[in-house]
Amino acid sequence: MSVILAIWGQEKTGKTTLALSAPKPIRYFEFDIGGYDRAKDGQGVKKLGIDMSKVIHSLHLMPLQAQIKLLTPTVKGAMESKLVIGMKELWYSYLTQYITALDQPDIQTIVLDTFTVVWEICGMAYLQEKQEGQFDSSGKLPPSERIREQLKQIEYKEPNTRMRAILYLAKSKKKNLILVHHARDGYISQINADGRREDVRSGKQELAGWGYIGDIADVIVRTDWKSEPNTTITLCGLAPKATGIEIENATYDDIFKRVNFIRMS
Repeated sequence: MSVILAIWGQEKTGKTTLALSAPKPIRYFEFDIGGYDRAKDGQGVKKLGIDMSKVIHSLHLMPLQAQIKLLTPTVKGAMESKLVIGMKELWYSYLTQYITALDQPDIQTIVLDTFTVVWEICGMAYLQEKQEGQFDSSGKLPPSERIREQLKQIEYKEPNTRMRAILYLAKSKKKNLILVHHARDGYISQINADGRREDVRSGKQELAGWGYIGDIADVIVRTDWKSEPNTTITLCGLAPKATGIEIENATYDDIFKRVNFIRMS
């Protein structure tokens, strides 16, 4: 059975190592530089006996959002740009490779690291499309137009649809999909001393990124570090009673052995 597993946690808590323990061959898309190189040569991969020869890796970095101009014939300078640069091209380049991986029968698992950044690229790519639609056929911005700097709330329907399609396509092709996420500070709404409602930090961490992941992922786990890497199942649609289980030095198999045991009980 193919599954969608979301992993989230702070830096250096074993997210990438856990993702690399999934069934192989793995097609690994890296959007957030650092974690993959750190993990592939780390002690966790060696300790778990992960075969890196069965991992196909590619790097997809966000382009610099700045205008580069020649200040002198030999010196370049960076200037602020309100135009989104290269995000649409990055999105469709990655998407083409993702669809190709889905169609390869030998690929068992696809990893997107991090899905937090994929969501950012998705939104920025759509904003770039909106900006490009503002220019006339000669490539000029009409005098009455101001360049768009953000999407309207109602316009997020399209990026949300694109993100869902990524997950649904993996399901339809029966591929395991591992979505690695950053963590962020959680916030709660409360009334302040002036009687106004404000958002304040809750003191807890939460998954950072696309807000609908909990509706589609089969299992969500959080990684942290105690004396050893620790994994906690924070949401489990396959077996709700598995929520809250903690596993030390967890692998993909460890998680789903626990989940399936509870599921069949």
